[in-house]
Amino acid sequence: MRVETRSQYLEEVCRLAGKKTKLAGCTSGKPMSGGSFSAFGGLPAAGECPPSEKFSASGKLSKELDKEEEAFFAAAGEAFSGGLFLPMEYLTGITKCSPFERHCVLMALGYELGVPSQADCARLNGSETQPGLTPELLARSWQGEPDAETVCRAFREDGLLMRVFFQRAGAAAPFAGQVLCLKPRIRSFLLGELTLSGEESRVIGACFPEEELPPLAENQPDAAAVLDGGAEVVEFLGAEGSGRCFCARTVCRKLGKRAFPVYLGEAAARGWTPKETGERAALESLLFQAAPILLVPGQWDRQERKLWLGALMEPLLEVSRPVFVTGPRESGVWARGGKPRVQSFEVRGMSLVESRQVWQEEGARFAFAPGVKPEDMANLFHFTRGQIREALENASFDARKAQAEAGGGGTERAFPIGRDSLRRGCYSLFERQLVTKAVRIPQVYGWEDLILPRPQKEKLRAAVAQVRRRHQVYEEWGFQQKMPYGQGVSMIFAGPPGTGKTMAAQVFAGELGLDLYKVELSAVVSKFVGETEKNLNEIFSQAEKSQVVLFFDEADVLFAKRTEVKEANDKYSNMEAAFLLQKIEAYDGVTVLATNLIQNFDEAFKRRVKFVIDFPFPGREERGALWRKAIPERMPAEELDYEYLAETFELSGSNIRNIVLHAAFLAAEREKALGMEEILLAVKNEFSKSGKTLTRAELGEYHMLLPEVG
Repeated sequence: MRVETRSQYLEEVCRLAGKKTKLAGCTSGKPMSGGSFSAFGGLPAAGECPPSEKFSASGKLSKELDKEEEAFFAAAGEAFSGGLFLPMEYLTGITKCSPFERHCVLMALGYELGVPSQADCARLNGSETQPGLTPELLARSWQGEPDAETVCRAFREDGLLMRVFFQRAGAAAPFAGQVLCLKPRIRSFLLGELTLSGEESRVIGACFPEEELPPLAENQPDAAAVLDGGAEVVEFLGAEGSGRCFCARTVCRKLGKRAFPVYLGEAAARGWTPKETGERAALESLLFQAAPILLVPGQWDRQERKLWLGALMEPLLEVSRPVFVTGPRESGVWARGGKPRVQSFEVRGMSLVESRQVWQEEGARFAFAPGVKPEDMANLFHFTRGQIREALENASFDARKAQAEAGGGGTERAFPIGRDSLRRGCYSLFERQLVTKAVRIPQVYGWEDLILPRPQKEKLRAAVAQVRRRHQVYEEWGFQQKMPYGQGVSMIFAGPPGTGKTMAAQVFAGELGLDLYKVELSAVVSKFVGETEKNLNEIFSQAEKSQVVLFFDEADVLFAKRTEVKEANDKYSNMEAAFLLQKIEAYDGVTVLATNLIQNFDEAFKRRVKFVIDFPFPGREERGALWRKAIPERMPAEELDYEYLAETFELSGSNIRNIVLHAAFLAAEREKALGMEEILLAVKNEFSKSGKTLTRAELGEYHMLLPEVG
């Protein structure tokens, strides 16, 4: 049942404990005698309360309520010992509340639920203007008649009640008359709302599930070494996705503790102060007896890390040891004089070989279409084990969805994961933020659509192999030690317009199962100093997270030959080009640079890319193949003279596609099959775009189809 009032709460606990009770209401209406702590000299300071004075029992609440409260605590204790989770009993137990402190918390919870009411409290306080709970009311409602020192100690700022349970609800007042209420988080917890929701949950996450964790990778720090260090703060340092949080969870599991994440970047973005974040995180750590894992944003500088971690550690270390910190670099700059003791461990991501093994292990639970190997994804996506598992589950869901839309059915293993579903499952883990400076190009072409001479195709296939076989060459064969830098694949596609450079990039990305993004140079190149580098840095940073193929069209704009510095513009232009080359070399993915003017490229750039592929203007044989490939199989067409078209018109692949599309619309308008007349009319239109005229000699035997051509 959902407990709405204090009475229901007490009755439910007693019922579950096998006891019956009749609750007495707090409605005596008699004002308390004494009225305040004035007899003890006004507002007491810490340690100043006389140890022997007693509160008068004359203003105590009814004895029936005292008995009911005793029955509640007895019944709750039995129920809790029997395995029933009661937030009130659990929380007062882990905080080691004294009987008086438990009474104060219970009274406050009852007040939150309307028992006693504000009117009751006003009468009991002897003042209609003071309707809330006060230390004096809580003391006089307690049957044990605590002395002044006990009450002062209980409600000191550094005491248990004020640190954990209570906050001040009104204006400053003498100690005895200060109005108190439960902290919102404590109230929600005691009423059964155990986990955070809304904005708070984005900063302080729920405890990680108590699932069986896989073993740490060979190059990750051993949990035993961490535990033997005896540090109060443990840092796991490394790149994003390297498994830093996973290492912290593993250590917590060895300690027999739960763990929860604290996203410091989210806290700062939402305006939380370091002090506020530390107090809220410490409270969650106390509630769940769990270790906090502080996730430090990679973009924070030394000063920001020092400010936040210095403020966070004091409240957190009071409730949990060790505290875990994850970040890209050492964060212990805030620790002074060796306190607290900080121990740092470097976490490197899984190697390609280890990643392939994990893909195989996790993929064993799923069925795959023929030819689809999940371990091939290791060379494309740098995932942790948890991300691999999530990607496979998303891919399985995608496959089931596609099968359902196609009218299929059966058990889960009857839905084999195809290549497209596996790719979509991997990309579902990324947030795409490239759309403002790059546009995604769909992959609709295959190798059979790419009409190129054999040497060019072989180079493209070699580039594909360099991506697919990275684990074998770099790690199994040891080339990683010989070439630790520049393991990505960079290519220059050079050739006249319309020769298939963009199509080749689409085929390349499609063969690997990666998304292709074309960089918009207008959104990158800026006349302002340093802005171009900033835009490029953002593009490569987002591409690294999203694992996409970057395609720079007309790349000679950025990679023009470096010139002698005669003026400031020359200097900054050379700096932009050098910066872009550095980013391409450091990028672990695939970069394609397309240009119509390879002669304008700096020689140093051509020397440092992996492949330079020339795209020649198509010859007669290639043009014949292009004409045939350009017409879809479902297009109704008459017998076309491909030999004549390839021999007569020296056109690029893009020209031929434009002509065929234009001719198709002409045929559709005439409600007939595509014929030579429509093709020749489209050729005439294509020539007119470049100022060229179709001649009678070029028409040859087909001049009767276009008699208007002289």
